[in-house]
Amino acid sequence: MPFASPPSALLTPIENNELATLTSAVQISGSPSLPTLNELLAHAIRHNAIKTIPYLVSLGASPLSDPPFNLLYSPASFPSFQYLVETGMLDINIDDEVIGTFLISAVMRNNKPHVEFCLKHGADANLGTYAFRWSALASAAEYDVNLDIVDLLIAGGADLNSSNALHTAAEKGRHNMVRFLIGKGTNVNAVGFEYCLSDSYSNEAGTALHFAVDANNTEVAKLLIENGADVTIRDVKGRTALERANEKGMDDVRLYLDELSRHEIYRVRRNEKAKL
Repeated sequence: MPFASPPSALLTPIENNELATLTSAVQISGSPSLPTLNELLAHAIRHNAIKTIPYLVSLGASPLSDPPFNLLYSPASFPSFQYLVETGMLDINIDDEVIGTFLISAVMRNNKPHVEFCLKHGADANLGTYAFRWSALASAAEYDVNLDIVDLLIAGGADLNSSNALHTAAEKGRHNMVRFLIGKGTNVNAVGFEYCLSDSYSNEAGTALHFAVDANNTEVAKLLIENGADVTIRDVKGRTALERANEKGMDDVRLYLDELSRHEIYRVRRNEKAKL
């Protein structure tokens, strides 16, 4: 819940980015309380009043307090965010357990310049949100961002095989993203979400093909199989992709996998006969 609004004598110089006027107003009004200082810092961040930010921090205001911290995730506050990071007043790898890192937030907004800034200033491309182990790459797949942002993340050290990106792309039916990630060398048979703290994902851990089954997406399943997905791999509950499709009633992908299975059995038997 927000604190009572500071007096206009303190707010107006911040809005005008006038440090000298703010300093005088603070001296006249007396030392503001810590909650008031944090409200003033939030106001400075909201208005990108860069000149006033270090002064308020020197008085005890914290960028990590509420409400300043949440405002830093807003694109409108990016100049303030830049300033705090560049001056060392803010750790770029702070990981909010709901929103995630600043890098993930920039990825979700499909904002390439902000992603570039974060990576340039030490953002860890493999950090994820606390609740879901959600990585920047998985977020890119979730929100189907521009592929040049995905390239930036990979160049910045994002781990393709532990990111859950391919699994997310398969589940969301991101055909182009699936193709792109495979082309970048993602292991098509890697198990995803195995250690996720969200039961809804960890209880369904499996390969990207298993997650394509969950979406009943035949095109993605076909693309994965054409690029080496192993239909015999079992998920965390011991199900093959076909068995998972049967259990979940995903008829489109079930029919495709069933037909593929029949053709595979026929091919194996034909090869066995040829060896006799």
